[in-house]
Amino acid sequence: MKQKRLKWMTIMILLFSAIGIQAQNSLNVHERSGIKTSINLSTIQNLIFTSGNMTINKKDATTSIFSLTNLGYIDFSSLSTGIGENKISNQFILFPNPVQDVLIIKTLTSLTSEIHKFEIYGIDGKIVMSEFLNKNLMCVNVTSLIKGVYFCRIHNGINVTTTKFIKL
Repeated sequence: MKQKRLKWMTIMILLFSAIGIQAQNSLNVHERSGIKTSINLSTIQNLIFTSGNMTINKKDATTSIFSLTNLGYIDFSSLSTGIGENKISNQFILFPNPVQDVLIIKTLTSLTSEIHKFEIYGIDGKIVMSEFLNKNLMCVNVTSLIKGVYFCRIHNGINVTTTKFIKL
């Protein structure tokens, strides 16, 4: 019964978002384990419920499958604020966002011999902090940063990923 209710709630949310909630352009899937996945609505081709799973097929031929029993909740957020948009790539998660004291960068894969470096840029484009990632979970003290919007850029010499975060 719970799976059926979740299915209909998700369908209704997607329908309402397509009709008139233009500012909401990111679907956020929150799993009970604490993992949150954000998917841009314009990249979703279809959403299918089968065998206790929610499958999201994207236009780039990739698929995300979520077990309905492990699903916490689904919501929407606006990418223009950066709030709620904490998944940097398939390799990193940045949280909490907004942040007050400690920003956590968690790697979803094990760090190999590649050197991963993160940089925090102010809204003016200047680097305000720079460090190397040396473990799978890094706690970055951001208390010295003034309130505002910042960009976190992570690169390994080949790939570069950037996301926004807000310092309270």
